[in-house]
Amino acid sequence: GNFYHGHLDADGNREGEGTLYADNAEESKAFREALESGQAFTEEVLNYTMYRGMWRDNLPNGEGLQHLRGLGTYKGQFQNGLRHGRGTWETENGSWKFSPVEGNLANWENDKMHGIGIVEDAKHVHENVIYKHGVCQMPFTDLGPPLTGFDNTAVIGKLVTNVRRAAATGEATSSQGLKKLHPASSRPTMDEGKGGQPAKKKEKGKAEKEKESWGTAEPIALSKFTKTIIRSQDPDHLDVSQVDQATALVREPTDLTVPEEDVLITGGTGPNKVFNGLYFKLSRTFGVPVYKLLKREKNGKDWNYVERYLNQDNKKQAWVISNKALGNPVKGPGNAFVEDSSAHPGSITSSWYTYHAKTGGMFHDGQQDEDALAAAKRSPIDKVMSTSIVGFDVSSIPGGSNGIGRVSAGLMLRQGTELYGRPVYEAENGGQYLFWLKKGGNLEEGTELDNALVAPGETVKPETLFPREGGAWIIAKELGKDTDDDLCLAYVEDMGVTPDQIETASGWLVRMTTGNDSGAFQKSGLKLTMEEWNRADNLLAGFDGFEEEDAQDELEPESLMDGE
Repeated sequence: GNFYHGHLDADGNREGEGTLYADNAEESKAFREALESGQAFTEEVLNYTMYRGMWRDNLPNGEGLQHLRGLGTYKGQFQNGLRHGRGTWETENGSWKFSPVEGNLANWENDKMHGIGIVEDAKHVHENVIYKHGVCQMPFTDLGPPLTGFDNTAVIGKLVTNVRRAAATGEATSSQGLKKLHPASSRPTMDEGKGGQPAKKKEKGKAEKEKESWGTAEPIALSKFTKTIIRSQDPDHLDVSQVDQATALVREPTDLTVPEEDVLITGGTGPNKVFNGLYFKLSRTFGVPVYKLLKREKNGKDWNYVERYLNQDNKKQAWVISNKALGNPVKGPGNAFVEDSSAHPGSITSSWYTYHAKTGGMFHDGQQDEDALAAAKRSPIDKVMSTSIVGFDVSSIPGGSNGIGRVSAGLMLRQGTELYGRPVYEAENGGQYLFWLKKGGNLEEGTELDNALVAPGETVKPETLFPREGGAWIIAKELGKDTDDDLCLAYVEDMGVTPDQIETASGWLVRMTTGNDSGAFQKSGLKLTMEEWNRADNLLAGFDGFEEEDAQDELEPESLMDGE
């Protein structure tokens, strides 16, 4: 179970100031000694801390700090066990941060981001961003942390007995001794994520350092990227109370921001073929970069679902391919990993370790040790490649390169959002969208059913993304328009999760605008081709904040794998 150190009332409820520690705190010798002696644990280690701050009626209430292992930290106001008021959420690796604007405007309500805040990532600072009940109204950013998950069960056992005895004898009713909590009654229901040392924080001012002197994280310099300040409106003219009433919120365009990059993985053979394909970045993963590959394959009368995830393991400085979101390097068929600290998998220069079916080992194609050379003699070692994909090029439209009807040829760039669990694209010059829509569906329903992590490391079931009603990939002037809408320019009925999975035989229908066929749909040779980010041509050099990364040195793999 977990551990609590702090004040209690006569009934054993946490009341006043106190700290809730995770069960992994027992790893510390100093902590065990404090537990055995009933004394306070004086070393403040963030990785052991679940919550530190004020309590009322056994729930966090007032100023406090909540740490979710493997995800990040929230520091700010709580009310009845929920994040409520003003507060800052920052991911554990420091890659994403949501904080309140100056003044007294709240940016959290009932555990969710709600109101006006500042969103900061590695390249930009977005000021005056509006969230409504956890959903950003300016679609260029992620969701925040999972729910707090605190319950109000009283602390029971010997600790409560001692407190009640103290109350009966007139002694103080608060307890400062460190005691272990009953695992069944006092463990919070939140998913803490996996362990790992806290990420280094950005350099803070002297006052902030003194205020946060309890922490052990070492400050580091700001990212090498020059951050761009993006302002929407003056916060003095924005009212949080108006957020609930807003049906459409307009933001200033953030032109010249770097488009989203997806990843094409190739090179897997035999049992490793399952991880070949286009991985699209999920937009709601608590600030942790996660990419998903999902394919459906016919198996007689049934369907098989091939699901793989690509994510960064910051603790081990590696990128991992496995069948679990937020997975760790694992030895086995269909898994791969590479020790490379590149910010994006398309920038990886090191060799991937893959499963070798003949020997059962994990090797990369350039490995020169005795075991790897022996394995290569029995059968070739897979050479896995990861390539950045920024979108799809629309071409081969009847009538020439300028397109026919309202469809325009050109590059459709990947946007940082999904619809019905599939990626969304927008023309580089605007005014045209590529997306998938369920038959009879709509934008609201499709936004709710996406690939967000429903809990740390968990996503929706694959079959959920293949409704019986079917659906179509659509090119339209506005996002979410169905095939019978006048703003629909072209469509193809197909269940592919990404545009590259669209069956050639399906055939696109394009709206005509000439002659007697004006407004009607006609079969066409419209083709979508993956557009690679060619670093040699420096395709993205004109986008704001872009900077090439340095190649990473390769490390030894022995300490990475979790086992079979």
